[in-house]
Amino acid sequence: MKETFDALQEAGITVYVHSIYNKFNETTEDIESLFQFLKNYRNIGVWRLDKAAASLYQGKGIVGYDTFKPDLNKLREIEKYIEDEDFRKKCSFKIIYEGLSESNIPLKEKDNRPNWTAFNNRSLCTANFSQMYILPDGNVTICEELYWTKGYIIGNVLKNSLLEIWNSDTALNLYNVKQEKFPNNTPCKTCETFEQCRKGKGVCIRDILKTNGMDKWYYPDTKCPKAVEGVYKIYV
Repeated sequence: MKETFDALQEAGITVYVHSIYNKFNETTEDIESLFQFLKNYRNIGVWRLDKAAASLYQGKGIVGYDTFKPDLNKLREIEKYIEDEDFRKKCSFKIIYEGLSESNIPLKEKDNRPNWTAFNNRSLCTANFSQMYILPDGNVTICEELYWTKGYIIGNVLKNSLLEIWNSDTALNLYNVKQEKFPNNTPCKTCETFEQCRKGKGVCIRDILKTNGMDKWYYPDTKCPKAVEGVYKIYV
């Protein structure tokens, strides 16, 4: 990895670092260790911290989520460490951690009103908005946790350039998904905030498919207040 970072700096390429925290590395010592490494590079643009989530393919012979599920209290300690004024003064690049210790967002307030405030303050989904991911076989997906899921492969770097893939009809159609294409058995079909939701902070396709089934792409985000009670189980 050091050789990769060195080569990217020499080539003048800005680097976006994405760190995933689980029960094996959820410490402030790990944060400090990574920072000591990253601060040596002039080309770090953003350092993003997220918590490990359950796989889309959980239950299909892979290691269960409970074996690496992070402790939210320890993730909050990491947030506190990052927010310390002395640490921020040492950091020359942007740090994003809005979803690091994000927990369940209740669908309703205590007085039974829809919890739109919490939903609207959810973390941004960058899939097909500002990021795409190259898989080992050259296929490009919109999200690193969707893997080879049908419908979300937007091209292949062995056939086309990244710019061509980013501007491809497949990628643009996924971003500009039309409300009329949604079936009648989803709140999204008639939602008045459809455009704002889908093109604003977006929805987590991984969680939608993981929670409801691989063919239920049209369901609302799992944290949407319009979600039918009892349908969604949010993994944290």
